[in-house]
Amino acid sequence: PLTHSYDILTQVEIDKFRLSDLSIIMKKIARLVRLDFFASEIVLDERNNFYVIDYVNDQPDMRKKSKFSNGVPDKAAEKIIDSIVSFVKQRIK
Repeated sequence: PLTHSYDILTQVEIDKFRLSDLSIIMKKIARLVRLDFFASEIVLDERNNFYVIDYVNDQPDMRKKSKFSNGVPDKAAEKIIDSIVSFVKQRIK
């Protein structure tokens, strides 16, 4: 929160902090709010408990890190954009 700097997690970080559990939390939030695209702010305390601080940002900041120091890592932004395009293309067919 001090730097507003975002990076892609490594598999070691995902395993170390049980971050795969975030998928379960996000799916529950998505079901409750009925949104396909949103961001959430979730913290991990010193005892490895997750707390959802801001559960729905319905207009996530998609500025790329290559252009804004506090932006989303380019690789992540591009993956999200590709997913949105695929989703829309499937709906159009």
